[in-house]
Amino acid sequence: MTDTLEGPAAEQRRREIGERLCQVRRWCGASQKSLAAASGVSPRTLRRYEKGRTRLRKETFLRLADALQVNLDFLVLGVNPPSPEKIAAMRLQWDLGQVPLPQATEVVRLIDGIL
Repeated sequence: MTDTLEGPAAEQRRREIGERLCQVRRWCGASQKSLAAASGVSPRTLRRYEKGRTRLRKETFLRLADALQVNLDFLVLGVNPPSPEKIAAMRLQWDLGQVPLPQATEVVRLIDGIL
């Protein structure tokens, strides 16, 4: 994502986006290493994004948002934050995505049994 702002305003915007990116990653229970792998960026690059030290490229930003299943309104603008229910669903989806398929199928069966 390229900034149209310059100087301190652009730096502040990158920091705010990075803070929200880190917050969502933590809500999902994802490590930097696992999110980096899921989105195709290096862990070092992800750390720089979260600290607001690097401009986010549009394609990378979309991959990160997709991996975390979060809307861009929240990441970019800080509006429309996910509800507690949505955060729980994001966490569950992330966790299931980390489980090998045969075991994930069993987890889904257990959840279906509970519901």
